[in-house]
Amino acid sequence: MIKSVCFVTLLGSLIATPGVSGVGWPKWGSSKNNGNKSKNTANVAPTVVNSAAIEDIILKEKRYILYNSRRLTGECLPICYDPTSAPIAESITEPPFAIETLPPAGVVPEPVPVSSPTGSPTPGGGVICEDFTPGNNLGFGYSEASHNPSLGSDHYGMAPGEECYPKVTSMGSSTDPLINGYDDSVAFFVGGSYTSVASGEIEGNIVILGDFSRGQSGPWNLATAGEGTQVIPHQGGNCVIVGGDFDSPSRMEIYTPTYKCAVIVKGNAKNAGTIAPGWMTESGFSYGSYPNFDLSEYEQQKESLIAKSEYWSTLPATPNAVGVFSSPVFNFNCSPDDVIQVFHVASSDLSKSGIGSYLFNKNCNDKTILINVHGTGDYKVQAKIMNWVDDSGRQQAGGHQGFPSCMNSALLWNFHEVDTLTMGGSNGGSDEWQGSILVNGNLNMYTSGQSGRTMVIGNIVHNSPGSEFHSFEFEPPKPLPDIDCDDLTPKRPVPAPVAEPVVPAEPVPMTDAPVVVPATDAPSLTGTDSASPEAVVPATDAPVVPPVDSGTFCHALNDRSECGLTGPGSCAVQPGPRSDRYPNGTPSCGIGVPVGYYPDLTRCDAYCYCTGTAAPSRYEIVNVGNLYDHKQASSSYLNGKWGKNGGDDGAYGTTGGIPVSDKGGMSVEGGKRPPGCTTEQTCDGPNDYSFHAWNGCAQYYQCAAGVAYQLMSCGPGTLFDESFSGCNTAALVNCSI
Repeated sequence: MIKSVCFVTLLGSLIATPGVSGVGWPKWGSSKNNGNKSKNTANVAPTVVNSAAIEDIILKEKRYILYNSRRLTGECLPICYDPTSAPIAESITEPPFAIETLPPAGVVPEPVPVSSPTGSPTPGGGVICEDFTPGNNLGFGYSEASHNPSLGSDHYGMAPGEECYPKVTSMGSSTDPLINGYDDSVAFFVGGSYTSVASGEIEGNIVILGDFSRGQSGPWNLATAGEGTQVIPHQGGNCVIVGGDFDSPSRMEIYTPTYKCAVIVKGNAKNAGTIAPGWMTESGFSYGSYPNFDLSEYEQQKESLIAKSEYWSTLPATPNAVGVFSSPVFNFNCSPDDVIQVFHVASSDLSKSGIGSYLFNKNCNDKTILINVHGTGDYKVQAKIMNWVDDSGRQQAGGHQGFPSCMNSALLWNFHEVDTLTMGGSNGGSDEWQGSILVNGNLNMYTSGQSGRTMVIGNIVHNSPGSEFHSFEFEPPKPLPDIDCDDLTPKRPVPAPVAEPVVPAEPVPMTDAPVVVPATDAPSLTGTDSASPEAVVPATDAPVVPPVDSGTFCHALNDRSECGLTGPGSCAVQPGPRSDRYPNGTPSCGIGVPVGYYPDLTRCDAYCYCTGTAAPSRYEIVNVGNLYDHKQASSSYLNGKWGKNGGDDGAYGTTGGIPVSDKGGMSVEGGKRPPGCTTEQTCDGPNDYSFHAWNGCAQYYQCAAGVAYQLMSCGPGTLFDESFSGCNTAALVNCSI
């Protein structure tokens, strides 16, 4: 009796079946726009299991299979069972959400940490090379609609007629809501913190790696919304995941009273008594703090989005596809032939005060549209109505109910080098922004909303009453080009190198003797370098790689030819030479360097992030006026010489660090590392008699006649509040350093 079939065996049997030339592998997570299915199986009798074609089963559960595709070493996947017996309940190895069901009211579960859905071996961050595969666009579980098999068996797009998302409409009665379908992908991703001053709703699953700070004026509804596509996550999952603290002075709602989901907070889950009304907690909604919740999948997604944003910005413009301003309309004129339309426009073009609307010509219908917006620093774009031209040549009104949803799901705006992007606001328009956005910086949202996937690497400030983020998938007719990880070179401009390129040592002469190399070339965040066995591998023509000096390697990364920074900025550190042992190149930070964040021990304003693999690492010099604090409160030291080596002579590597103000922002521990980053207390001239915050507001000092006096500390749970020059409850303090 077959209860499950090992996928390796199943795939082998499919390949060996006479008359079967191959099995089409469409994109996971969606069954629409699948040309491969009919093409590859039109004249082939389908293999049937459980009265269904095996390809249909695979198509339905392809996300599950892809999650486990790296585990095909004998692990059985539950895609087959004996049709004569009762269904066998089998657990899912790596669901994309941490909990499958919610407990009775009042009981908050401890979620099970999850690993990356791609099965990446790199914990705690780093580019996911497996993620750069054709058809995944913004990432598996972040782009097109998908479903978590442990929560539901379908998602929008699987049923006949579900080609494009429905337009924004009202959910209707909260007790008898309109539900157009399901989507368990992450619709709203923030790599930093989300702060709302005034806003309306956020539709879809939400992930915020920093803090979630909600003002008195919204957002009111999360996950499900009164106005939206009404394609919502299945019940029973983690509808909101916050890596920092969650703070809300007033209640929020999941619009439907019977909706069950969990808000997972890794930091401090504040205001538990006021966050949710009683009808929500009674129906199964939960809200709580989970300090051990695993965020590594989402940290990796952030790194992948950075790499994709920079890569896509380098794609050549499609011939005859131009963006041109003809007052008062900014026109996007797609070419008639190419399926993928790549535009390159300057940020200054979208900032023109004379823009009254945007218009997409008829050639843009049924096309993949990528708009790369070039411009560094801070800038504003005009949030004006986006209109379109139908196939007959007639101009149609856009807006959140008039813009075609098929074009919305095919449109991506890539703000790849912005520091802070402002949408709308004073003299900037207030119409809803159409299409998915990828912002490689911060976002100030001052317009009425956005329809599409929201992927922001930095922080979001949401400040427009009633402003809403509506969930649309990003699934264009043809996927955007994927990245070849071996040749990945982010486009971020860097100054010319100031040091000579590193010259590799002479190759080892070929002999019969084996080459002994360390066995710990891809360690984890624990980063131990304790005596582990050495691996003996056959001799190859690989060049000798000098041992890594834990005290100097980070600084040395900037001496490589691809870096050479002399001022604020970042560069991608590429892998070393390839060999039989390292087919993708030696780890980019050096063999044996574990994944983590390392300060440059020769200066106080720079650090490197190492992936621990051949995936590109990063060297960065923070902005002027900042220092790099390697030991923020929530981070921990790595083990052995990669941390403090039991004393004060290691690499000072940690699980995370942050830029801080050079005027007292450095923590005490952060100031202890070389070259001595403790800063002196200063006063603002001879007439300064005021108090000043220090050490992240944990301490303070007083100036008298321009002279700084004794440093004093606030008590446990308090910080120095500059607004009244005294210590105050930490949650009430807005520390400026």
